[in-house]
Amino acid sequence: MPLPKIIRKTINLFLPDTCVLCRMVVNEATPHLCCRHCWSALPRFDTQCRHCGRPLPSNLTSELICGACQTKPLTVGLTIAPLVYRDDAVNLVHALKFSNSVRAARTLSCALSERILSTATRLPEVMIPTPISWRRHFRRGYNQCDRLTHELASTLGIEVRYALHRKHGRVQHGNSRSVREAQPTNVFTVTDTDLPSHIALVDDVITTGTTMRNMSNTLMRAGAKRVDLWAPCRASSDF
Repeated sequence: MPLPKIIRKTINLFLPDTCVLCRMVVNEATPHLCCRHCWSALPRFDTQCRHCGRPLPSNLTSELICGACQTKPLTVGLTIAPLVYRDDAVNLVHALKFSNSVRAARTLSCALSERILSTATRLPEVMIPTPISWRRHFRRGYNQCDRLTHELASTLGIEVRYALHRKHGRVQHGNSRSVREAQPTNVFTVTDTDLPSHIALVDDVITTGTTMRNMSNTLMRAGAKRVDLWAPCRASSDF
């Protein structure tokens, strides 16, 4: 239940909110927790491939599919990744991934949900956060994609389901494209026997897309008809 306006004003008077990025006081609370300047300055893609999210020329008037996805699409569904993985977008992802920042998760989910609602013509039936292995979850204590997915769920009203299991393997963060692409294709297994036809996978960053491709293919083999790939950030190149 939202707080009455007078209580919110009193709280803001004595405990004013600050921008998640520049730490300046924000006079009016915003869903994305940023000041107006920092929110507008986040690096955003303009025109992207609908299947992998690679940047495309802004003057492109034909179907938005890159050359690679003409023959081997990252997914048959829609890839949505609005922010370029640089500058403050990197800072937000690192705060979420390595510090479990609730505020960073809110900002990233707002950027992602804004693009989803303006781009997707049909929303999926469930969202599945990218899983981490139980060993990594035990050491870290959390999965940053869980928090991001639940933030999205509060905005989009889509069910969150844990339908994938991930085997333990080497950490992909910081690896080159060749190392990432060498990831075994049997890393993920499906744990849900009643998958809906339309699913969205949620991750924090898309780099080469190898992990997303493996998860998408695993779900399609298990019976899903369409898998969308959602992440707040994407690398501007595939390394």
